[in-house]
Amino acid sequence: MHHIRQKKIHLEVVPKDGAYLLRVDWQPGKQRFMSVNEAKAKAFEIIESGEADKYLANLAARRAKRQI
Repeated sequence: MHHIRQKKIHLEVVPKDGAYLLRVDWQPGKQRFMSVNEAKAKAFEIIESGEADKYLANLAARRAKRQI
């Protein structure tokens, strides 16, 4: 498993069924990558684009709704 920390965001590249996926805040991603480097490149892309921030905000909102 590879860990990526940037801009206070922690992602993991996790091997699964002969491929790799990204996991953010223990939530596995749906997209599969054929190499660790491909997954890492995508991880940095989503961090830099702000997509990871949006995902984490949405995830926090969903979790808050479940606790009501």
